[in-house]
Amino acid sequence: WERDFKHGGLYATCITMSERACKAIEVSGKGVTRFIQIGGGIVRQDVTSVKADSNQLNTLDGIHLFPSLIELSVADNRLVRMDALSCLRSLVLLNLKHNSISEIKGLDCLQCVQCVCLAGNTIKEIKGIERCL
Repeated sequence: WERDFKHGGLYATCITMSERACKAIEVSGKGVTRFIQIGGGIVRQDVTSVKADSNQLNTLDGIHLFPSLIELSVADNRLVRMDALSCLRSLVLLNLKHNSISEIKGLDCLQCVQCVCLAGNTIKEIKGIERCL
């Protein structure tokens, strides 16, 4: 199933296995500036994948609204930090490529993460990944 839905003026595509549960949200290239726009400001336990590439995100604030995320792609945005990820305990895939992130930290709290893409960032410092190696 695929359907469009509207939250706060933002149209998103919801790809799902049933009409009741939304599994993936695709909002790439929609001009998103904050995560609260994507989830409509409510906690979305049903969402396991968010693709918000090529937008205007400069922070991950609001990502806590998606506590069940397994996949998160925020490539080609304006992110300078990768904080706020500690609430994503189920995250397996994280795509942060082509942002402006200079400091890598907080990956050690992502216990399920298997793949992190940071290509195209200006990384100067890496902290707290000892347990990830």
